Amino acid sequence: MVLKLSWSDVTTLLRRIAGDVQGLADVVVGVGRSGLVPAALLCNYAGCRALLSVFAKKYGEGKPPRRLYEKPVITWGFSGDLGGASVLVVDDIAVTGETLRVVGEYVKTRGAGRVYTCVVVRKPGASVDFYGLETEECVVFPWES
Repeated sequence: MVLKLSWSDVTTLLRRIAGDVQGLADVVVGVGRSGLVPAALLCNYAGCRALLSVFAKKYGEGKPPRRLYEKPVITWGFSGDLGGASVLVVDDIAVTGETLRVVGEYVKTRGAGRVYTCVVVRKPGASVDFYGLETEECVVFPWES
């Protein structure tokens, strides 16, 4: 089955998550491309001071997603130093949590202190600190339609 989320659905979920993460992170790092929209919204809603991006790939953009690599690969990242800042890594969906883990490791190499992970949608069993909705369905986000 396919679950189509509306903009209203996504903003409601992200506002709820923002309440949970308020004050935990100084910096939000969006996982590009699909995690950039929720990262920007969450950064605003939670009042974080900075928004950065890292591009990582494991799956293609199609529905259902096709595996491109065995493990997530960082394809682009920022080069600045985070100076011990707490970081919230944000993506749209976590199937296993591997991409979040890889991006979390990357931000630690850039000087992050505490690293939290967050997604709008989590598949059952995926490793993530904060999420808005858990489902086994194939999810279509409003920025994908």
